[in-house]
Amino acid sequence: MIERTVNDIGANVHVKGTVGEYAYSMGALWQSLSIQSDTLPFSDSRIKGFVDFTAPVLGLDMKSSLMVDLHSYGDSSSYSFIQAGVSSSWTRGDITIRGGLGLQTATNTESTQFGAIQVHADVDYRMSSDFTGYMQFQTGLANTSLSELLSLNPYLMHAPVISFRRDDITISPMLQWHPDIDLSASFKATYRSSSNIPVMVPNSIEAGRFAGFSIEYLSGTILDLRLESLWKAFKHTILGAFGSYVISSLNNTDKQIQMIAPTTIGLRFERIWTEELRSLISIEHVGARSILIDGSQELPAYIMANVRLDYTVKKDLDV
Repeated sequence: MIERTVNDIGANVHVKGTVGEYAYSMGALWQSLSIQSDTLPFSDSRIKGFVDFTAPVLGLDMKSSLMVDLHSYGDSSSYSFIQAGVSSSWTRGDITIRGGLGLQTATNTESTQFGAIQVHADVDYRMSSDFTGYMQFQTGLANTSLSELLSLNPYLMHAPVISFRRDDITISPMLQWHPDIDLSASFKATYRSSSNIPVMVPNSIEAGRFAGFSIEYLSGTILDLRLESLWKAFKHTILGAFGSYVISSLNNTDKQIQMIAPTTIGLRFERIWTEELRSLISIEHVGARSILIDGSQELPAYIMANVRLDYTVKKDLDV
């Protein structure tokens, strides 16, 4: 295993307001990620900006959006993601429909260019005082970054290829039960057919030769069945439980996508101590995952615990 230190710092600004019947929102993000190791230093510098403008059109609030995400990668590479589109929503009675259409263009760290038409639609239907149904549909490219990939797996190999998943179709129906304000439970099924899925696999399974995880980009389908519940047991205490069962397969084969755990279950405890201070503790059991496509080798199941503490210094400043 290669020892290294990762420094990830950033700053962002967000401004929004209204002028008469028009509304605007704009923001920018600067991020600098550096990796120091016993091999070579590496960096990913990021500048991201967005602008949203909302205006009434034919009785609907139409929002126009532009997002630009630019990265300087290492000494001589780069990658980028640009998206522009329009969206709106419509509500009548117990039904709300939201939808949008956009154009996307992206370039990965190997200078391969991608383009897509993004389509997304959401439907919320309040079936009764106790049940609400949801349906989500989406197609297009998914933006990502080295920072996001390292948050999923901090043991990535040096200078991995950063590319963009293309979702041919994503469908997510969900049913939520909410008998009162303090208790809710939901069941959600998500089906996604994609190409260029980033799959993190060990560089070697031989003893003494493992140095980290590389990224392979594969095509396949994923069905994620998820149950989740939340209970506000006391005034300042929230208890939660969740579980998921994942079925995956590579395109044109009957093999599952490696490194995707088929089962995950967990518990969470959230406590609001004061108006400024809150904590979150969670524990998860992640099932065994196959390393090789043929399933002949796998990583054993493990238990992961997470602790988070948030403190609001001022109204708009969190630590």
